[in-house]
Amino acid sequence: MEIRIDGVEMTGEWQGGDARDDADPGVTSASLPPGLPPPLAREGENRNRTWERLRKEARAAGMNRRSAYIYANEQTERLFPHVPPPPPDPEPPPPEPEPIPEPIPEPEPPAPPAAPEPAPSSSSGGVEGLGDLPPAWPVLSPNASLAVEVAWVHANRLLVRRGDGVDLSRSLSPAPSYAALSWLETSILFPSKFADVCVKASQDQVDSTEDARRERLALADLQGLLGEAVSAST
Repeated sequence: MEIRIDGVEMTGEWQGGDARDDADPGVTSASLPPGLPPPLAREGENRNRTWERLRKEARAAGMNRRSAYIYANEQTERLFPHVPPPPPDPEPPPPEPEPIPEPIPEPEPPAPPAAPEPAPSSSSGGVEGLGDLPPAWPVLSPNASLAVEVAWVHANRLLVRRGDGVDLSRSLSPAPSYAALSWLETSILFPSKFADVCVKASQDQVDSTEDARRERLALADLQGLLGEAVSAST
């Protein structure tokens, strides 16, 4: 039969009984027998084997069972001290939530091209003669519809050209507005930009024509319904 005391397996003489009353608690160096070998750990021995060997050496040197037990406990604890386990690693902090990206605003639709400012005089640095209005022309309005202005430029820009400038007296009709003169200047200095404006003006004109056609069809349908109602009442 085996007996385990304080976590140590006991064999040999301890199987015969309990000798805790055979000696006083604790063993001092003064109470050690002279023939007791020095308490040292031997190579290859674990804690249990060292404890058993020290106990047997103490018994062989003349110590009673209780004192030998206490002696083996004290010396084994000195030779194999208990090392407390390391503290557990602290838990890592929870990850920070990812920031919510701000919504990207949708781009605003491009604004329609605005008519450039008309050239006030021939010495303004633009097209020469653009500011010299013929005396027979009436007072021009600031703006007209884009389709009317572009149509006037198309009809007259080849007629009014004279060298690096223009002669407005050679136009087929007065300009519809000052903005039309600005578009004339744009057609001479920036032909590609004026081409884009022409495309937009033609598209707007098509849309207006389509709207007018739809209104005429709706009006014709309404007139037909009214005629049927009158015929049914008579």
